[in-house]
Amino acid sequence: MHFKIISNSNSGHNRKNPKHIEHLAKIVGNEILLPSLETLDSTIASLREEKLDILGISGGDGTIHKTLSAMYRVYKDNPWPKIVLLSNGTMNNIAKNVGIRKRSIPQLQKIMNALNDDRELTVSTRHPLIFDDEKAGFIFGQGGIAKFLEAYYEGGNPSQAKAAYLLIRAIFSSLINGSFVRKVFAPVEMDISADGKKLAHNRFTVSVLSSVSDLGFGFRPCYAPLTNPKIAQFIGFTRHPVITAFSLPKIRLALPVNLPSVQDSCGTSFVLNPKEPMSYTIDGDLYTCRKTLNIRLGPPIDFVL
Repeated sequence: MHFKIISNSNSGHNRKNPKHIEHLAKIVGNEILLPSLETLDSTIASLREEKLDILGISGGDGTIHKTLSAMYRVYKDNPWPKIVLLSNGTMNNIAKNVGIRKRSIPQLQKIMNALNDDRELTVSTRHPLIFDDEKAGFIFGQGGIAKFLEAYYEGGNPSQAKAAYLLIRAIFSSLINGSFVRKVFAPVEMDISADGKKLAHNRFTVSVLSSVSDLGFGFRPCYAPLTNPKIAQFIGFTRHPVITAFSLPKIRLALPVNLPSVQDSCGTSFVLNPKEPMSYTIDGDLYTCRKTLNIRLGPPIDFVL
């Protein structure tokens, strides 16, 4: 069984625990690969030539997004190796969505025990989103989500505590229509089609397109992928953010909001046409869109639990 691990030496956990990579290498019995962003694609291509069976990704959401993007560019829609997510980043939301609860050391030890005993691995199959046939990820967000992340990364030192503070600030600011919420939730105009059908709304204060449910902190606006992992769901809010705040109880329970002002659409292929340059996020990484953005459901990935 050909098993390799790619790690991000700059992940939050690895920076605080420099011996962590050595511990992983000792458990798996081989070296941990530490490619740069510039060499990530060539590293994946070499592993494909070696007929890789399992790839471990050690890091958080950003590391997973970058690695899966390189995986897609190399493998495209051909069968992928199984993926092991070893959660040790600042944010580990993607691992949580696919059903991984253990931290990296006990999880890897359990997987290696199963392989050594020749036991079948338990997997959870998920489909990533593919962006312009170039990037892979699970959660797209624009409007308030992207602006929130800009505030989160501003000044450096991102952390779960900082994210929680900004979330609470946004909720209270929305109740009084404060300057923070007006800045974060400034409306963005864009035309959207789902599976070739143009959606009714085209002006959003915040929207998300995802093939998983939990966006973080237990908020689950995209409830459909919970029961059907072969679709993605677009949820877009068009009204004042206070309406979004009042919808949070349903969102936490993964229930439909059922408001005329909320665009709720499912599909496997989406085309976004923003009227002006638009910031957006894929799994916590920020980008800018200046033209049409094509998003589709990607190939199945078997995540080892």
